[in-house]
Amino acid sequence: MGCTHAAGLARRCGSVLAFGCRSPLVADASNGWDWDTLFTTIRAQGGLSIIAHPRGLPGVGFFKQADGIEIYDMADAMREKIIDAPRELLEFALTSTKYPEEFILPVVERMNWHLVQWDSLTRSRRFVGVAGNDAHQNLAVLGRQIDRYDLIFRALNMHVLAPSLTEEHIVAGLREGRCFASFGLLGDASGFQFRAREISTGTQRAVLGEEIKMQDGLVLETQSPIPGALTLLRDGVPIRREHGRLLRHGIDRPGVYRVEIALRVVDRWRPWILANPIYIRR
Repeated sequence: MGCTHAAGLARRCGSVLAFGCRSPLVADASNGWDWDTLFTTIRAQGGLSIIAHPRGLPGVGFFKQADGIEIYDMADAMREKIIDAPRELLEFALTSTKYPEEFILPVVERMNWHLVQWDSLTRSRRFVGVAGNDAHQNLAVLGRQIDRYDLIFRALNMHVLAPSLTEEHIVAGLREGRCFASFGLLGDASGFQFRAREISTGTQRAVLGEEIKMQDGLVLETQSPIPGALTLLRDGVPIRREHGRLLRHGIDRPGVYRVEIALRVVDRWRPWILANPIYIRR
């Protein structure tokens, strides 16, 4: 879609991920794209468009045409690590006892710019947040492979709530935001839940990705399979934090509510789960 003006490792290039299209998307005769037409075509085919590597876009106008955005990308995080910490890379390349996991762990960080953009967009409409492990196995230092497929595929995962593992159901789950990202390198996220329910009856009213109207007696509930720091955000602003496995919060106003869970690993709190919001509208 476009690239920044920087050169070398600092260069960023944005792109579009298209899911669920019924036929191939074909570039024009010069191998280029008319971006307005591309988004229209994806939508006409019932597809889902996600902005990948969003910091590589020349402007944020493309966000308005898409269905979602990458809120974390492993390749982008690694690239920044290469720029910021060449000494660590050299140590990894020269030390036979240093494992790729030890290099990947420091890139497990919040991508703040991406999350700010996402929170801004969800205030006006449902906008899906996904994470990409960007597995290409093409990053090596002095012959030592950093981004092995077996490592990258378990380091970062997308979890989709779907009734079956068919393409139709998985794409529908992504489109509706019934999904969350987790860093599997830190722990198994199976069993994570984020839902809204009625206090009086216990009836579940919504799960992550869904939109409901504001009403009295609603509570948000987050359950974590591993004890950690559970943070609830409303419109991008943290409003509550609990340590442990459970967070409950009574809803007193509309907003876009989402959850982040961090785990204490080695020397600091690191993001583990980034969940799509529950939209509570007026």
